Amino acid sequence: MTGIADTGFLVAFLNRRDRHHEWADEIGMRASEPLLTCDAVLAETIFQVGSVAEVLGLVQEGFLQLAFDLREISMRSSISLSAIEIAVPILQICASYE
Repeated sequence: MTGIADTGFLVAFLNRRDRHHEWADEIGMRASEPLLTCDAVLAETIFQVGSVAEVLGLVQEGFLQLAFDLREISMRSSISLSAIEIAVPILQICASYE
């Protein structure tokens, strides 16, 4: 399963006291390849969790992969297509939770 990891998911995954931790842990256990994220999400998660080592450890272990750099997207690219390509994995993750 390819998916996107946002700040909320990562905070819940790392924080055992978070009310969504069990859900995030289940998703994390089912991920068969690195979850895609961006540097902004890593920065937000580090702030929320309070641990640089814990968050960057997920990248070093291969659980997360930096995959989004808006500087690399051509201005001629279709914004709506990009939004669809990003939204589909999120919807797949949410559907698997229900």
